[in-house]
Amino acid sequence: TGQGGKVWVKRPYFNGYEVAGNWKCEYFDWAAEKPSSDQAGSVIEFVTHPNNPSGELRQPEFDGSMVIWDHAYLWPHYTPISET
Repeated sequence: TGQGGKVWVKRPYFNGYEVAGNWKCEYFDWAAEKPSSDQAGSVIEFVTHPNNPSGELRQPEFDGSMVIWDHAYLWPHYTPISET
């Protein structure tokens, strides 16, 4: 298991994130629960923008996290795009 940071995504999420976050790496581990804010600098955070199934246009939960943006459902017929 990793001794460094955590890989995390806010629920609900597609189960593929957990598969991606569980790669064999000595530096990062999958975090099933939200890491504490004092760990923000060592968090890789998947941000679903918009989220499926809610359509919520999410933003990162941590200041200073490493963000991977998922725009898979960023389509005007799925979610009104009101921001860039």
